[in-house]
Amino acid sequence: MKKYFTLCLAMLMMNCFVSCSSGGTESSSENNSVADSESSAEPTEKETDEPETSEETTEEPTEEETDIPETSETEKPTEDKGISINSWELDKDDDGNDVLVVEYAWTNTDNEPASFTFSLIDKVFQNGIECEKSYGYDGTDIEMQSKDVQPGVTYNVKVAYILQDMTTANVVVDEIFSLDDETLLDEKIDLGGGEGTTINREDLQETSVKIIDYSLDVDYSGEEVLLVNYEFYNGEDSTESFATTFTDKAFQNGVECDNMVIMDFDSDVDLGKSMTNIQPGASCIITQAYKLTDKSDVEISVTGWLSDTEYLKETIKLQ
Repeated sequence: MKKYFTLCLAMLMMNCFVSCSSGGTESSSENNSVADSESSAEPTEKETDEPETSEETTEEPTEEETDIPETSETEKPTEDKGISINSWELDKDDDGNDVLVVEYAWTNTDNEPASFTFSLIDKVFQNGIECEKSYGYDGTDIEMQSKDVQPGVTYNVKVAYILQDMTTANVVVDEIFSLDDETLLDEKIDLGGGEGTTINREDLQETSVKIIDYSLDVDYSGEEVLLVNYEFYNGEDSTESFATTFTDKAFQNGVECDNMVIMDFDSDVDLGKSMTNIQPGASCIITQAYKLTDKSDVEISVTGWLSDTEYLKETIKLQ
């Protein structure tokens, strides 16, 4: 009996223990439910406020931040043109012509070896007309002008130009191949004879050509030729020559005369001026020669070099 009573007491204690454990679980579960309820509630005002720094990042940059230094936009380093005049002097060449001898300091700014001759076009103008180069002056060496120099090397080159008079000489140097027609050097040298013919580009007239006079002569083989002196006025905005502005022809009996003429070595006739460059607003006398087939009238026609514009049409009577 006692044993039975003890067994009943033990079972009663186990029921109490289970009841206590179940109540603790319910309390814990209730607590978790309260916590979940609180976490699902609306966040407080403090929690919803975005940090002040976050709002600032979405604002437009200040004026100080957007300003770019002026030098980066408007101030650019001066580009080294690679050409300058070291010195100049007046002298005479082997033919007795007065010449201007210019010594250039040229730096090869290319990425490969190059020469002065095949990199630059150098000209001297007086009264708006290009001066011829002198190849009979001992102080200059054509071979030296055509020697290649390495990139970055500075090379001194002398060039002699035949002077028309002692008026101001305008030295102009351009790149031989340039897409922007940029002039590398444009400098005037006072020779003591005044400015010469004043050229005002604002007063430019239309490009024109007219016949000044003509004469008969013979070429190196004794064939008779007609020499025509044209006055060419350059009304363009750029430097031009007669040969790159006009196409000139002479006709006899409806047939074009040959203009491939070579004069005798002792002749004073200069047929090379058709390639002489003329500055805007300047004019120059150009001599052209045409081989004659007989003494019939010669019809002269001058049109645009790359156009059908007719600049001159005139008949010369030889008899």
